Amino acid sequence: SINGDLAHSQIKYTEIEGCGSAYDTSQAGIRSIPSAGINITISHNYIYNIGHMMLIRNWENSTIEYNYFKDDWSSDSNHGETISCDYDDRVIYRYNIFENACEGTGCIACGHGGSGNLNINDEIYGNIFFDTGGGGNGPINCGTVHNCTNFKIYNNIFANIITHTYLFDGIGSGWESYNNIFYNATNIVISGTHDYNWYSGSSNYGEANGVIGGSENPFVDLINENFHLGAE
Repeated sequence: SINGDLAHSQIKYTEIEGCGSAYDTSQAGIRSIPSAGINITISHNYIYNIGHMMLIRNWENSTIEYNYFKDDWSSDSNHGETISCDYDDRVIYRYNIFENACEGTGCIACGHGGSGNLNINDEIYGNIFFDTGGGGNGPINCGTVHNCTNFKIYNNIFANIITHTYLFDGIGSGWESYNNIFYNATNIVISGTHDYNWYSGSSNYGEANGVIGGSENPFVDLINENFHLGAE
């Protein structure tokens, strides 16, 4: 747990395990609520079996990369998300894996500070979200009354998202979503500017250059979690 001012800090190459849902109590793997957090890096960690894997506020110019998040949980008494974020500016989420990790509100859920809170200029790219129920508001979301502005979402994979796949659920502007793959992802809600995405099923969601993948499996070996793209 980190409070007060925070700058130029790193957490790398750790394993953080929670108590699991059998112990229905509030859990946070990394809790960082500084008055100001600048240039923070969370990299190459394995974080699993925790309700709140990360709870962050007031971060700026920071990076969350190359982490493996697995098996978060949520209950009526202890609400959970993989990453709960608020009042952030220019946070990059890249090259992370989220496996069965969007319970509660979602995987990257920016919207817990009340109406009018602001998250701006975040970039979310190169991540894999797979085998998850999707949570109440999906893998990437901003609640329903919160302000998330200028989010860039590109080159991500969303596979076997069972319940909801929201890319933006809230207020704000400047959302861009390009070159993502949606395989067996249900109830897709994608707002802002979006194009060049690949969708299994029968719709490209109105994109001029979106690809309708039908029943095709685009991956080399999904069962064994090889998400490299197969030959056409």
